[in-house]
Amino acid sequence: MDSEFVNESLELIDELEVLLKKIEDHKTDLNSDTVYLRSISRIIHNLKGSSSFFDLEDFTRNLHLFEDFLLSVEFSSLSNVDRDIFISYFYAFTDYCRSLLVGDKELRFKVVSSLSDLKLEGSDYVDIVLVEDDVDQTSLYSLILDDLTYSYKVFNSPRSALEFIKKTPPRLVVSDYKMPQLNGLDLFQELRSMGVKSVFIFVTGIDDKDIFQRLNEVGAISVLSKPISMAHFIFHINRAMRYAREKDVSLRSVKCLMSHFEALKSFYESNNKSFMVDTLKKEINLILKDYGESIVD
Repeated sequence: MDSEFVNESLELIDELEVLLKKIEDHKTDLNSDTVYLRSISRIIHNLKGSSSFFDLEDFTRNLHLFEDFLLSVEFSSLSNVDRDIFISYFYAFTDYCRSLLVGDKELRFKVVSSLSDLKLEGSDYVDIVLVEDDVDQTSLYSLILDDLTYSYKVFNSPRSALEFIKKTPPRLVVSDYKMPQLNGLDLFQELRSMGVKSVFIFVTGIDDKDIFQRLNEVGAISVLSKPISMAHFIFHINRAMRYAREKDVSLRSVKCLMSHFEALKSFYESNNKSFMVDTLKKEINLILKDYGESIVD
């Protein structure tokens, strides 16, 4: 693949994500959103045009289909939930584009023709999965979450939860520790072995500091003791969801940086600053380690 085309395309994708981030952060009014969306459409159109000069038929076709999808969406009339679905789908598309251009394993991506089709495709997705074998306890959790803005699903069986989560990972899993069939730690470890990176909160009625320490060590963002007050539960749910969103943004930024790593390496080496390459790797790995992701060699 032509290196000039790749570099220019990656710059356009970076520009797309900057515009998307501005819209996602709700820092713009409706008129500004419209301006940004026009710029986004222009970038997609330019990517489509330039890719047609190379042997990238699938890529060009998907860009064309995605352009049609954008034209079908009345962004100004979207609810906050639909807006989030649209933006998440768009980020998945930029990930697909970047994976193809940098020569990594190409991500699978299905272009839909309308937002309603997209919602149907992702109809099982929820923000939070609750796993608790005590029916009374899950009823309490449901009453609390009904007053918040997150979508959620409750499972009394950890095995059923495992099957659901591995197919449709949520941003957050709230799990009891001691359960029949599969305890909370086993659930966590099985999901991690499958590559599921959802943020975890553990809840337990067992007063054992070794269990608390173990759950913290494996990567739980919080370990809560039963009984839980409503205010305490809401605080930790909101905190975990903020962390999950920040994690998504940070990892996306790292992916973007890594897609330009060879160019940065060449720049530093040509300016007799090879030491900066190692410094950059260390900083990237600190971020990845903090989020439990794979370390860069």
